[in-house]
Amino acid sequence: MDGTAFDRIARLLGAGASRRQGIAAALGMVMGGGAALDAAFEADARPAMPKHGPWPAGPCGPSAKDNRCTKDKQCCTGYCKPGKKGKTGRCRCIKLGGGCKTGQLCCGTGTCVNGACAGSAPPVCDATTCAAGCCEGTTCKTAGNDTCGAGGGVCAVCSSLQRLCCGSACSAGNWQPQTLVGGTSGSAADQFSSPQKVWVSADSLTMWVSDPPNTRISEWTRPAADSTSWSHQTNFGATVYGGGSAVADGLTILVAVGITNQIAQWTRTTPDGTDWTNSANFGSTGLNADQFQQPNAVFVSSDGLTAWVADLGNNRISVWNRPDSVTAWSHTVNFGVAGPGTALDEMMQPSGAWASPDGLTVWVADRGHFRITVWTRDDAASTTWTAVAAFGAVGSAADSLGNIEAISVSTDGLTAFLVDYTFSRVSVWTRPDAASLIWTWQFNLGGVQGSANDEFNNPLGGFLGSDGVTLWVADNGNARVSIWEQVCLL
Repeated sequence: MDGTAFDRIARLLGAGASRRQGIAAALGMVMGGGAALDAAFEADARPAMPKHGPWPAGPCGPSAKDNRCTKDKQCCTGYCKPGKKGKTGRCRCIKLGGGCKTGQLCCGTGTCVNGACAGSAPPVCDATTCAAGCCEGTTCKTAGNDTCGAGGGVCAVCSSLQRLCCGSACSAGNWQPQTLVGGTSGSAADQFSSPQKVWVSADSLTMWVSDPPNTRISEWTRPAADSTSWSHQTNFGATVYGGGSAVADGLTILVAVGITNQIAQWTRTTPDGTDWTNSANFGSTGLNADQFQQPNAVFVSSDGLTAWVADLGNNRISVWNRPDSVTAWSHTVNFGVAGPGTALDEMMQPSGAWASPDGLTVWVADRGHFRITVWTRDDAASTTWTAVAAFGAVGSAADSLGNIEAISVSTDGLTAFLVDYTFSRVSVWTRPDAASLIWTWQFNLGGVQGSANDEFNNPLGGFLGSDGVTLWVADNGNARVSIWEQVCLL
């Protein structure tokens, strides 16, 4: 054994190695030569294990067995609490206020400061911390239709059939008249003569009403979504307008102009501005693919890049697109074929259309067939539309339909509101889930032709708000807009 070997063994012992390790190294030198000594030296030359951490990764798992540890191993939850009489310990974290040493982990978000765990406790959501709301994990949320509950219970998402959060549970509630706007026929700035269609902004604070006899669009606003006080803002346009739709930013609306067979685009520069400009028109009179014959209504996507036109005279839905908000609209495709039969893809005088938020499903008010047809496509880039379902049939029974002039569908695609001109009512239909093709009649709003608050007189338009619990109806014969709301039963 040369001097270098003795020197390395001495250094090994000086570094804190045990006598057994030194003997093992010496024997290794005798038996295996310098290579064994090198291995022993390099293995023990690693950094010494600190007394209080941080330590190398230790056990971590959901069971007590997984969390068994020894004092020189760090735990995923904090530190190793030694067992009795030298037995294996278990991983623990140090509670807030408890004594700690550098490297040890405190519970929650605490840290070891001056020998004690300090900081905030782990978030807790329960009846004490969230008495007025409901819990979504450890977060306390204000009760609402998509987070229903109270007293710190688990939040529930209300379904289309039980949309309202009433107290601590979801409920179907009850529809009732809320507000009437207008009601006296006339040509004054804040009057309607014969309101045909109504549509509302994404925040439900602005509504637009097309009033053909007065050849204008009337704009009204309210200060808050729970307000029932509507104020007339302005009138614009100078022709006979049909149904329209607003882009989500509130700066652009599209309106069907049946008398010129075009879609008019109106814009303003600010969401609260009243200076509207007819910035563009698209379409023309005719039978060609990109022409219209009496377009009755238009629905525009929230981003303002896709428009579906109910081309009543050509018995089809005409789809238009643009790549951005400043580029001109171009025709993409038509779907539906003219026909008096009962095939799903046949249309007769479609009076309205409504698209799902993702633009993959369109519901069509097939007025001449007294029904609603449902059309889908595979993805947003597809131009192939397929009729997959239909519901409704002509008749005078409660679940039958007359001339459907407008359709609105809830954002989850599970509830449809059909404005029935013939029977002066709104017919409400549902399906159990988004995959279902079976729609079932539920109830009617109105149904008696009259002028009472809960009656309609040949309504022509309707629009369901984004909250799913507010409905605007263009009550044509009563020269007013009738606003309904879904409320909890007392």
